Amino acid sequence: MKPATVSLTEQTELYRLYPHTIDDDKPGSPAWFCGGEPPCRFDLRDGAGTCYVASTALGAFIEVFLRVAGIGLSEDEVHKRHLAIMQVSAERILLNLNSRRNFGILNIDAGLLHETNYQYSQSQALAVTMNRQGIEGVQWLSLRDPASREMNYALFAPSSGVDVGKIFEVQETGRIPDDLIEQATNEFDVPRLRSAGLYPGGS
Repeated sequence: MKPATVSLTEQTELYRLYPHTIDDDKPGSPAWFCGGEPPCRFDLRDGAGTCYVASTALGAFIEVFLRVAGIGLSEDEVHKRHLAIMQVSAERILLNLNSRRNFGILNIDAGLLHETNYQYSQSQALAVTMNRQGIEGVQWLSLRDPASREMNYALFAPSSGVDVGKIFEVQETGRIPDDLIEQATNEFDVPRLRSAGLYPGGS
């Protein structure tokens, strides 16, 4: 059975939080394709890469900073990252995990849709299968949003690293706005902390 897909067009604004410096004060990349270290949900294998973006700035924010439930928001960690606004340079066809038509095929079940184990074995196996079939990524609702409004996207590339093949057009980058921090802390009712080292790293 052919899976249900969705088109991600050049007109869609996408958001990503990224470290503005990494390692030895090297600049971070607004568009970085993960290669499996540390493992992210829809990572591929054999050197291919996956870039994770969200449909809103709030969605991108909670994917990074609400990974550690019940601890709070570390302000010094927030200031280590910038917000990027991007668009794809050409239309991309994505697997639509929000489609009821896909439930029960390709091993898509409740366990996969709600997979939170940080090894992500089911989700990564699905990503590999989709990539081999020519599907260019995955669309799914954020597991970190109880209201099920924030949409996430994982886009595939032939190799990991900095925007291989120029898949994205970066429209704007800069510090995370104060009103976005305020919105996240208010809507998710998390305290603002000043201690570092609470959140997983990443590029």
